[in-house]
Amino acid sequence: MSERAPLRLAVVGCGRATARLHLPALRRVPGVHVVALADRHPERAAALSRAFGVARIEASLGEVLARVDVDAVAVCTQPESHVDLAREALAAGKHVLVEKPLARTVAECDTLAAARGDAPRVVAVGFNLRHHRLLRRARALVDEGRLGTLRAIRGAFVTDVDLRGDAVFDLGSHHFDLWRWLAHADVESVVAQTSADGATTSVSAQLSRGVQAIVMLGERSAPLHELELLGDRGVLVVSPYDPDGLRVRSVGRGSRVRARLAAAARSAAALPAVLRQVAGGGSDYARSYAGMWEAFAAAVAGEDADSLATLEDGRAAVAIAAAAIRDVGFRRRGGHPA
Repeated sequence: MSERAPLRLAVVGCGRATARLHLPALRRVPGVHVVALADRHPERAAALSRAFGVARIEASLGEVLARVDVDAVAVCTQPESHVDLAREALAAGKHVLVEKPLARTVAECDTLAAARGDAPRVVAVGFNLRHHRLLRRARALVDEGRLGTLRAIRGAFVTDVDLRGDAVFDLGSHHFDLWRWLAHADVESVVAQTSADGATTSVSAQLSRGVQAIVMLGERSAPLHELELLGDRGVLVVSPYDPDGLRVRSVGRGSRVRARLAAAARSAAALPAVLRQVAGGGSDYARSYAGMWEAFAAAVAGEDADSLATLEDGRAAVAIAAAAIRDVGFRRRGGHPA
């Protein structure tokens, strides 16, 4: 097999996600070279150019697309601009990875799908948690039948940051995608409720294959990130920020003893990962971004891109978030579910 040519990437949008997540991760991916940065605030692009050794700074996506040394574009701007920028990049023949959420409406997602058409271009969405070590292990355990028949997924994703009421799209889109990915199921109906001050919102859904899901989303509160998968033969809990954050408990006689032994074995197995993090190797969460970019480069090269979220996956998450927002508004207007 011939060696894959490096993927030459331009990053549009030089905000927090680019500075703290994408560019540090891309340093770990030898098959992807960041050749240009673009941002409407030139000083932000200049600062990241110096910090990460990116040679070129452009003022706009148009200037990026005029370059001959760009194969793909990362759209890391505000969600309201995602679709327009992605369409522009596709029209120029570039592959695209769009940060989550893909858009604000399903109609915008469909506009992007129409722009892509049948062109042989990769359009991916930045659901990095699909590439998280513990969540990939959790999915493997579900697929192996360790939990029996999956019945429900329960989670919480809360930040101490002020998201200005955008937790459903900003945080929730991750879990909405994980529901479908972990359960191999589609969402059929959505119900949501929010607190009076808007700091917390619960979103529940009925999935195909009889799976139910619920997540508590929050901002301006004590941080928490956890998922619990419940089956008829076991329970699995994942804490993505904890290197030893995967626990499985089976149902049946002797299950507590077995669970303790299994927990001890998992802690021993996780020790190298913990030591790597202590030594500066980066957290599992940080490495999930590198895994996502590795998968994107593989997809562009026509190779198997395990778990890479597609445009269709991004659309599905937007549809769930939009349905939740609609239901919250309906309830605030005094409506009641049928």
